[in-house]
Amino acid sequence: MGDASEYGRPQPDLLTYLSPAVRWACAVLIRRQVRVMPLRTSSALGRYGPAGTAHLCAARAFLVYVFLISLPGVAFALLGAGGPATAFLALGWVAAAFCIVESAISGRAGRKWRAEEQAHA
Repeated sequence: MGDASEYGRPQPDLLTYLSPAVRWACAVLIRRQVRVMPLRTSSALGRYGPAGTAHLCAARAFLVYVFLISLPGVAFALLGAGGPATAFLALGWVAAAFCIVESAISGRAGRKWRAEEQAHA
């Protein structure tokens, strides 16, 4: 992830900006985002800086977990199994909360990075 992208901007190792737990949960998905969508990542780097981009990628990664956890919950609900449906949907809400938190951290890190960039200019 630290190699230069095909768009001319070097890609920093985004995982270094995340906590160990988030890094463990989302590393594979973040690396995939950087590899598959280099233009989106490069654009986010210009708007949010490296820390903000890392948290934005983590938020997108948690969206995958929200979908994958909620899907069995919906299936159990349609089958009438209330207990498992409630458990899976509650876990989906927890994953959604992580997504919201990472998005908020991304926005805050982006504002801080832009203020620092303006101060240096």
